[in-house]
Amino acid sequence: AARRLLAAIYDCDSVPPADHTRAFDACRRLQEMLVDGAAAPEPVVMRYKVAPGDIVWNLAKGAWKDAGVTVDPGFVLHVNGISDARRIRAGQTLRVPRERLSVVVRRDLFELTVLLGGAPYARYPVGLGANESTPAGRFRVETKIKNPDWYYGGKRIPFGDPENLIGTRWMGFAGDAKAEGIGIHGTSDETSVGRAVSMGCVRMRREHVEQIFEWLPHGTEV
Repeated sequence: AARRLLAAIYDCDSVPPADHTRAFDACRRLQEMLVDGAAAPEPVVMRYKVAPGDIVWNLAKGAWKDAGVTVDPGFVLHVNGISDARRIRAGQTLRVPRERLSVVVRRDLFELTVLLGGAPYARYPVGLGANESTPAGRFRVETKIKNPDWYYGGKRIPFGDPENLIGTRWMGFAGDAKAEGIGIHGTSDETSVGRAVSMGCVRMRREHVEQIFEWLPHGTEV
């Protein structure tokens, strides 16, 4: 209930920036107790004891999916403080969040927030489209590509080409005609983060976009 209240304050357009930040910080502390901590309650976090031969990607498609879990394995690893999936061991108990992840982009604040269970979990600065070209609406993550090529002006600009501006990750939107060609991606110019200079997409710093790329499943609401 406290998370829901703080999430409503965080989401309110009329809240001053200082209160917006306080609501996020308070909600983040609650998330740490409810999700990241050892005492996480069962309705919020499922506990799974690793069996010999278990692989997190197979679990996400099998046992965890059957239990109603929707988060990607990368988020489960993050919650458990594991940087490499190869480090999980038989007998280890993993905390697996039951709640759904979603994303809110606040254009007025140049901010992207990852929500867990509808409440703020992590937030990042972003760059947005010039002349208010980043569309408002509800979309979903349709495509996820590592080291993406960039298709612009009728031509393909391969990943690694100095003219390719979209960085190391691409998460393309669907769900509305306004979403065509729009997505969340990295950038080769991190000075553009915090400014309205893109052609409509949401730009993130490399370490940030690579982190949420591992967290967000296909179909994530934005």
